[in-house]
Formats: sequence, C-alpha cells, structure tokens
Amino acid sequence: MEIPKYYEDMSLRLMEILDLTGLSEDLRWQRINTWLLIEDFENLFEQSLLKRDLKVCYFGSQVEGTTTDGLLSDIDKVSFLNSEVVLQDLQSLEASLDTKVTFLMVADESTPPGYVKLQLVQREAPILVNNYQDDQVRLDSKHRSVLGNNTNDFTVSIENEHHGPACRIYNKCFTADVVLGLHTRSWPYQAYHWLSRSRAFNWPPRQIIDVIHKTGALLVPVGHTLSNENHLEWRLSFSFGEKLLT
Repeated sequence: MEIPKYYEDMSLRLMEILDLTGLSEDLRWQRINTWLLIEDFENLFEQSLLKRDLKVCYFGSQVEGTTTDGLLSDIDKVSFLNSEVVLQDLQSLEASLDTKVTFLMVADESTPPGYVKLQLVQREAPILVNNYQDDQVRLDSKHRSVLGNNTNDFTVSIENEHHGPACRIYNKCFTADVVLGLHTRSWPYQAYHWLSRSRAFNWPPRQIIDVIHKTGALLVPVGHTLSNENHLEWRLSFSFGEKLLT
C-alpha cells in the first residue's frame, strides 16, 4: 500500500509541535533511560537487599517519555513473582527443569475474551490438579483447582487508596498504581491472531512483532465485571509489548 504524500507532511508538522511542547526525541530518551535506571535500582534493592523474589516494572506515558511538562499522568508499577511460573501448555512444562510453583493458563466457553484462569499443576507427573483448594487456590465450576485473584493477597500492602487490583500511592511528583501480578513468557492462545494478522503500512515490522512475542504477557488479578467467576479470573495485559511500540 502506497503511503499518501500528505502523511509525511503531517508527520513532520507533528514532530515540530512535539518539540515545542517539550517532547523532543532527545528529551524523550532521557526520560525513558531515567525510568530504566529507577527500575534497575528498585529491582536491585528488592532482590539483593530485601531478598524478595520480585521483579518490578514501570509502565505509562511518563515512563515512555510521551507526556508533556506539567501533565502529571499516572504511572503503573507492576511487581510480579519470580517464584511462580505460568505456562500455556504442559509440553513446555515437561521441557523445563524448573521446580517453581506452576500454573497453566486455561479458558473455556464461559471465560470472557482477554481473561484466563490459572490452574495449579502438579509438577512431578506433570498433571493438572482438580478438587483441591486452600486459602488461595479455589475450585471453579469444572472443579479445577485455580488460583483466586483476591486483591488482599495480590495487592501491595500500602496504606493508600485502592482501585480494583491496584493500590494507588501519591506524592508530589507523580501518582502510581501499584499491583502485584504474574508474568508468563508463553504467548496466550487468545492473542495469536495478532501475530499474523494483515497490517497497513507494514507496521509494526516483523522484527518488533517477534520481540513482543517473546515478552509474553502480564496477568493482573482482576476478573470480568459481568462474569459469574470473576473472583477466579486474571486479565491479560500486554504492557511489555505496548512499551516496545512507543
């Protein structure tokens, strides 16, 4: 598909406007690198000093360097547990020597698009666990042992305002929504069509799509508001991929 000539003119004008509002390419990369350093320092603090098996990632327009001066847009801070593995199929589990707690992403006809349940896996066999429950593992309508999304268990314990699965913290510089979730390096079946669908102007390029594919997805402890089992559902988030596209 041929790109109209006026697209290039509009793009150049837009870049000029962004430069005037403080969103030059140099400044944007300075902001991105600043937040990458903050992320690295916080992970070093969590893992080396506090000995917590957590990885911290920041998302949002401030982190991406796409917000203008004075616009205090929110920042999303996601902490996910390295001690728990989330997979798409049992074959990938069999190829792994990892001994961490493992869950399998499952969905059926009653699971809303964009959501999954996390069924407990007995690694020794490996087999999916059914008819077992405890404080965090619950039984769904098919008697599968799935991880509940109780926000009291999965929200960072800070005395601030709560918004769904997140805890909102405030300071003079920014507002942050903090949530404790899970990360899967397996690309969810529900999103496979995105990898190969037709694209106008060949964007994003194939190389970027391949990188996004390898980043997997985040799982946020919140269910669909209209679902009968929303306390057992986890929402898929592709924030890693979105970050690569900015």
